[in-house]
Amino acid sequence: MSGVEREPELNRLEVQLKIPRLVLQGNYEFKGRGIIVYTNSSGITHSDLQNVTINCSLKGFIEYRNNKRYLKLYEISPQIELDRWILWADNLYKENTDLTVVLNRVVNENWREMWNEIEPTILPSYSRSILKIINKLMLTVSYDDMFLLN
Repeated sequence: MSGVEREPELNRLEVQLKIPRLVLQGNYEFKGRGIIVYTNSSGITHSDLQNVTINCSLKGFIEYRNNKRYLKLYEISPQIELDRWILWADNLYKENTDLTVVLNRVVNENWREMWNEIEPTILPSYSRSILKIINKLMLTVSYDDMFLLN
């Protein structure tokens, strides 16, 4: 972590995280058409990112409450690198569970191409989630209590 100084709004906070396994679950909606197959489905998706390195640039400002300073983050710019991504989407083809299994298998065999294709679209969603988690912590612990500042 860098950029943690007395006046954090004057600097960009930089954070690097190395996470062996990051498991996410969420809902999806999908409309797609292949050569002969069309789907309009929704369900639960399970995402398992392995050996993840996240580099984040954060911007924030100080809020004063109860005579203490609290950091409020408003922007995060993450870059994600990973060794493996395992994805499972339930009910891709509700009428044909075999087709759901096959499509999930194809996605996981070609995960790198799939990740490169969808990363720009899912990164904003991950960014919002990360920002929400960090700001929840920052609401309860003052900036001055988190770090020994000179």
